Order: sequence, then C-alpha cells, then structure tokens
Amino acid sequence: MSFTITGVIDGPLPGGLPKAIQLFALEDIADLSIYQLGSPNNGNLGGTPEFDFPAVTVAAGTTIYVASESVEFANYFGFAPDYTSNVSSINGDDAIELVENGVVEDVFGEVGVDGSGEAWEYLDGWASRNPSEGRSTTFTLSEWDFSGPDALDGATSDTTSASPFPMPSLAMPTALFISEYVEGSSFNKAIEIYNGTGSNIDLAAGNYTLELYSNGSPTPSHSFNLAGTIADGDVFVLANSGADAAILALADETGANGVINFNGDDAIVLRKDGAVIDAFGQIGVD
Repeated sequence: MSFTITGVIDGPLPGGLPKAIQLFALEDIADLSIYQLGSPNNGNLGGTPEFDFPAVTVAAGTTIYVASESVEFANYFGFAPDYTSNVSSINGDDAIELVENGVVEDVFGEVGVDGSGEAWEYLDGWASRNPSEGRSTTFTLSEWDFSGPDALDGATSDTTSASPFPMPSLAMPTALFISEYVEGSSFNKAIEIYNGTGSNIDLAAGNYTLELYSNGSPTPSHSFNLAGTIADGDVFVLANSGADAAILALADETGANGVINFNGDDAIVLRKDGAVIDAFGQIGVD
C-alpha cells in the first residue's frame, strides 16, 4: 500500500497539455523500480505496462508526477515533472493502472471502457482521489473528485485556474488534530478529531479541551473538556444535540456545552494541558 495513484489531468494548453499522472508515496519506498504504469487508451484492455520507474528511493509523503512532456507541464504548474513518458499521453477518457511486482494493484477509471461521456471523464479537466481513500484494483466513482469535462478551458496556469488541480493529502500527520468542520443548516454542526499519533488516546487523562471563538472574539466563548478514547487511526465526532439523526448516529459526543454551535465564521481550538495543538480559523478574526 506504499504507492498510489492520486490524480490525473488532461490540461487546457494547446495539444491538451499538460497531460500527467499524479502519484503519492504513503510510506518510504526502498526501490521504486518495483512499480510500473500503464494507460489502456480508448477502452482497450489493460495489463501492459508502458513505463518503468527507476531504481531510486522515495520518502513517505512524496508526490510524483509522470507527464507526457516537460515544457508545457512546467509552464502550467510552475515546476518540472519527475518523469516524462508516453504512458501519460491520455485524452481525458483513458484509464490508468499502477503495477507492483508484475501485478496490477491500483486503477483509475474503468479498464476496457472508453471514458467519453462516462461520469469519470476528465477531458480538459482532472480527477483526484479523495484523501480518505486508499488504492484499489476496483474503480469506485465515489472515491474520486472530478473537475468535470472542460473545467480547465481558458486557463493558462494551475494557480490562476478556477478549478486548480488538488495536491495529495493522503498521509495523515502523526498527531491528534481537527480533521473536519461541518456547519450545515439549522443545528447540523459537527467537529471531527483524528488520532494519527500511533497509539490510543484517553482524552480525559490527556486533559484535552475544545474551544469556540465566536464572532471574532479573542477569548473563547465556550470551552469543553473532552472525554472518551480515540483509537489510533480513528476519529472522534462531536455534534450539536439538535442535529439530524444521520449526524447524531456518527457522534461520539453531543451538546458539548455550546462549543458545537458555530456559524461558519468562528474559530475552533484544540488544546492539551492548556497548550494549543491545532486550530481551525483565526482567533480574534470573524
């Protein structure tokens, strides 16, 4: 599971450039040459790798780009691709396969299907794997985000595009942190905290607190002492007690003494023993 496809782009520059495949190292890779890429074009069946990665080491958290060429890729993104290969000569309707030690271990798109007109088409656009999803040999549409066809038309660079290509964020930090902030209609409000520390955490024993800073206040309007245990790699959800049943079903804690009563413009702070360890928003700013 150390290497995965995280995105694919069919760009807006002349010739449909840049064309590139984005990959991400979830763990340290001692020898990248165990991996290969294939792009079954126009609905062709896969299984034939077209690009061999070199025998190099790769550190966890590294993003790698394999582009069809380097000049227009650099013009669009502002940096050079890591590798160039015809495997990335894709047209917005082609699938991608990642091979490890001779076995297909990850795919984007439906191999054997021409993607034109399909929900996963990315002509003059991009597709990006959801951060919470790992690699899979079965393509599942809901595990990906899409710009939609022609979303990049008229763009001359990624930084000025109305639909910039997402950067991977699959490697969770080795910390306890705020991972999601939900401010829905009425009382549909929730905060999710993720445990990436490598061990289970007793929130009460660790003296963890969550604070709400309302309307740009420099001091907290509400504070809540957290309790319960978060297993390593799991989440802890706090929801407003008036939220819909679907949200409450996910909650580990409800009410939270007014903390989960924000309005989409309020800061949230997570503390341990009084020290800030993570924050959403800017304290003192509406």
